[in-house]
Amino acid sequence: MLKKEQVQQLIEALGGSDNIEAVEPCITRLRFEIIDPAKVDVAKLRQPLCYGATVLGKAVQVIVGPEAEILLDDFVEQLG
Repeated sequence: MLKKEQVQQLIEALGGSDNIEAVEPCITRLRFEIIDPAKVDVAKLRQPLCYGATVLGKAVQVIVGPEAEILLDDFVEQLG
């Protein structure tokens, strides 16, 4: 899957760009601060988009592998 397509699908699974308050990389993960956790589709996140996902309150960690920093650049570009 192309990185930009993967990023767009992750954004949708996280409830859309308006639901993402912050994102930062952590080696193999992307950590998100979410506005409304009820909008996060965890089942969609865990499909072929990533290796795993954890939601704890407004914090979401998505395991994407060693390309986390590369994907972060695409997130920043798409989120503005």
